[in-house]
Amino acid sequence: MFVWITMHIFNRSLNYAVLPLRIDSSVIGSAKAMNQAPLTTISIMKKIILQSLFFFAASLFFQNLSAQPIHLKVDQVPAKVKIGFDKKYPQGSDVIWQKEENGLFSAQFWDADNDIYVNAYMEEDGTWSKSTMEVTTQSFTEAIRQYMKTNYLDDPIANVFATQENDGRVTFKVQLEKENKLITLFFDKSANVLNKTEEIINFEITEE
Repeated sequence: MFVWITMHIFNRSLNYAVLPLRIDSSVIGSAKAMNQAPLTTISIMKKIILQSLFFFAASLFFQNLSAQPIHLKVDQVPAKVKIGFDKKYPQGSDVIWQKEENGLFSAQFWDADNDIYVNAYMEEDGTWSKSTMEVTTQSFTEAIRQYMKTNYLDDPIANVFATQENDGRVTFKVQLEKENKLITLFFDKSANVLNKTEEIINFEITEE
């Protein structure tokens, strides 16, 4: 038997979307067996799907779909850009290059020294512009830590990203689940909220 879960998503930028998913009901049974506390079908499937949705949101953070970047081979990247990148990130490995619509060159790579995935943006003259990386809550400043404790203490955090600019500015993007919402928060180091978005998700479950 299969279970159909339809997620109705509402947010400011995406007014309405429907995502139907067909999942074997054995997944539900396995999920129930693995949890000591009894869980309803809906709560189990919400957990599974929300985790997938957060992963999808994380991938979008590294790739701006509206910008339509151009994938580049290594020999298509200007020499100055590669020299500037190697100087900034000599530990970078498995680099994937792209030319962004805004003219910057992005280098997606694994930072083995810090054990994180990074997307670095370089100017055409080889100047480093900024870098975005997925981090943990341990990277929070004390101000952000206190803000999250006060406002979202019991809400599970799915993803944390940090962006470092060449002028020294650092901003954080935090994605979390609260009831039937996916909340995305943007902070500066002082925990000032620069932007906040919410996606409302409704679940409809049918069996066949």
